Amino acid sequence: MSLATMNRWFMDHPTMGKAFLVIVFVLPLVLLFGIGGVDAGCGLNQGGAVGKLGDRAITQDDIEQQFFSFDLWYRVNYNQGFTTSSQSVISAVSDYLFRRLRVLREAEALGIDEVTPEEFTSYITSHRGLQSPSDPNNARSPGVYDESRFNQLRDFFMSQRGLKGNEFDELWKQNIIIDRMENRITQSVAVTPTELQLNFLRSGSQVEGQIQRFNSGDHLIDIEVTDEEVEAYFNENMEERYMTPPQTRLQVVAFKIADFARDAGFTPTEEEMRAAYDEYKDDYFAKRQHHLRHILFTVNLPDSEEVMKEKRDELTTLLASIRDQENFEEMAKLHSDDFETKDKGGDLGFVDETFLESEVRNAARKLEVGEISDVLTTKRGFQVIQKIEERQYLPYEDSLDELIETMELRAHYEKNKDKYQSQELKGRRILKLVKKDATPEEKQEIREGLEKILADVRADGKLFHRNARFKSDGPNAFKGGLLDWFPVGSFQKEVEDTLVSLKDDEISDIFESAEGLNIVQRLGVREFKPFREIRDEISRTKSLDGENTARTQALEAAYAFVDGFQDATDNEEDGLAISKVFQQHCSIPGRGKLCVSSGFFSDTAAVIPEVPGDGIELIEAGAKCSQNRPYTGVVAGDDYVYMGCWLESAPTTPSSLKEETADGDVMVLSKMGRQAKTDLQAAKALDAAREAARGVHADLAERIAAGASFAEAAEAAEADFTETTFPLSRGPDPIGADDDTPTVVKDLAEESPNDTLAAPKDTAKGAVIIYVAKHFYPENRSFSSNRGIMMYQYINRRQNAAIEGFYADLAEKYELLLPVGSFLQDNPDALTTSGGSGGGNQNGSGRRNRDGSGG
Repeated sequence: MSLATMNRWFMDHPTMGKAFLVIVFVLPLVLLFGIGGVDAGCGLNQGGAVGKLGDRAITQDDIEQQFFSFDLWYRVNYNQGFTTSSQSVISAVSDYLFRRLRVLREAEALGIDEVTPEEFTSYITSHRGLQSPSDPNNARSPGVYDESRFNQLRDFFMSQRGLKGNEFDELWKQNIIIDRMENRITQSVAVTPTELQLNFLRSGSQVEGQIQRFNSGDHLIDIEVTDEEVEAYFNENMEERYMTPPQTRLQVVAFKIADFARDAGFTPTEEEMRAAYDEYKDDYFAKRQHHLRHILFTVNLPDSEEVMKEKRDELTTLLASIRDQENFEEMAKLHSDDFETKDKGGDLGFVDETFLESEVRNAARKLEVGEISDVLTTKRGFQVIQKIEERQYLPYEDSLDELIETMELRAHYEKNKDKYQSQELKGRRILKLVKKDATPEEKQEIREGLEKILADVRADGKLFHRNARFKSDGPNAFKGGLLDWFPVGSFQKEVEDTLVSLKDDEISDIFESAEGLNIVQRLGVREFKPFREIRDEISRTKSLDGENTARTQALEAAYAFVDGFQDATDNEEDGLAISKVFQQHCSIPGRGKLCVSSGFFSDTAAVIPEVPGDGIELIEAGAKCSQNRPYTGVVAGDDYVYMGCWLESAPTTPSSLKEETADGDVMVLSKMGRQAKTDLQAAKALDAAREAARGVHADLAERIAAGASFAEAAEAAEADFTETTFPLSRGPDPIGADDDTPTVVKDLAEESPNDTLAAPKDTAKGAVIIYVAKHFYPENRSFSSNRGIMMYQYINRRQNAAIEGFYADLAEKYELLLPVGSFLQDNPDALTTSGGSGGGNQNGSGRRNRDGSGG
């Protein structure tokens, strides 16, 4: 891999797609001197060798320094470091260093590993990374060598990498030798005009024809499999697909971040909490919920109307039987397609009705407890539901988190009430618009009409609303002229001043404003915004203020736990003994602390249900735990800060095809069994699609051989072809991210002359048949106008391929004394960077040093 190739690799694998910031000085120095030096016996590196070739070696120090350099490069360009947890990143960097070792060894064997002082000086002064614009006022002026840049570069790397004496120059010389070797290879690459023109024609060629895809999904609905077939398929593919992977069980200590955002002194009594629940339940806990059971018959998109009618009729017949025998729960276990609930008799538990589909929600509202609905048509298919129970409020026991938060926010509100002080007014207004150019007579006429209204509303204040609605010209007339609560200073001054001067329910005289003539009635005034109206606002501002502090405090609590736990296990090596100490420390009460034991999980699991928060990062760390590597580092999630300690491990075991239902009276397919059934159906559907393609092609080929044109043959065979035109270089547009049809069609089109029906070809999703009508070249493409860029691109690809082949040959020629693969396998956490998550000690525990730094 050349220097340019290595740089492209890291460009194509950013950990985040953040804006690419090119820093003119730092980028060249990292790309040059991020390349770790190869020890040639001159004392460059002190770490133990992880790969050796002759008297040259790559050490662990080299790899760690290389990670330092690329981490710095990532921080410059992506504003963040990258972690060493990716095996692909580790392997790429290590492989790159070993390529350097091999090419330097080859240069030595060829006797071209010397660099003269003149070559060294020329390389330095001509390097773009060490040049500045010749005109300081013109950034695009030609570059000239800038010695100050070279000195800054040398000082930086000698301080950061610990280089001494001539070691800095030795790194430059190694780069010169490597460039010399790569240039020897690229100079031999030549492209003839004929090759270039053929490549041009191939890259610009278009294909016009027809295509028919045969997708397995179209056949899936017709695939039926027997229990015997599923069992045979399951057993045949057990070792490859259906083994239960190695699993781990952890004890977990978690610190809830939200608890650290709360006032430590806020500890309401049970009596206070129940009183607050009664006070706030209409505001925050009014949730109409239905406890339901259901039976689901799923419907797939390809299902025909006949199949859908058949399923609905089947469920209707089953419903009649259930109503007759009152055995809803038993029938759900036997017939429902909802695998998540069928073992529980279709029990959905309490469901907030806002989460129910409209058809189910409407049916649930109408049902009495114990009643069963008719067959419902929903997005999932056909359903019947049985109502078990209904409640209008979230129970006290299920409301505690939100209740405590509300009480805490109320306490914060009362304590900081001055922050929420805001005099607000509420009233009604009758406005009669007056034009700016109105005559005195017109104004008087409007005033006289308003005086009649004023007399009516003063005689009966309740008429103000009606008069405002039908006689006011204001924008809020439809609300009866209502001016709902608004802060003083946010409305028209004349209106505000008048409302302030009135008493509640008092009606003003007629007064003038910029819009016209007004009458207002004051409905109220208040000095503070009520808590209920601004609860969410308080929560947001308080959360923003305390979020960072709470996370920091939760981390400090977690590390304090780790330190105490590690102090107690300094002399322990046995994982079981360590887990016992962990459990003892878990049981000590603490703010925000939660201790649980996980179920068994593998590194392929998505969540640990027993672990708070998403648990994903804990899985990645915890799956590596064992008796010899007993605990994880501290992981900060969105809601919790937590770590885990190994409890026990389970080896790889064969899965069971079937399992008992919850009550133990019925055997059903296990999760792996259901997956095997799905896989078998998919395999059969794939075979059916490919067989259909072969049948259509045989029919078409026979008709064409008999003298029919392709169009006549396709029509007679009732084939479903689609006309298409596509570039030969990439094939037709894909359908979905995993569609490999374009690649398959491209290969078929390259091999097929004009007016050719190609043989069917398998694809990942089935098969494809293409008919190539003709190959052609767009009239607007000119070889002469594109020759320069085409030659550059084509030669560049050929040169890169030649360099890759050169390094592959070197890998066969020079076998390393200590392969890097064994080092990485034996030391998975050996490499660390400033952007990483902290390395591990020898048993992988991620223990911190006494000074608080990473171990």
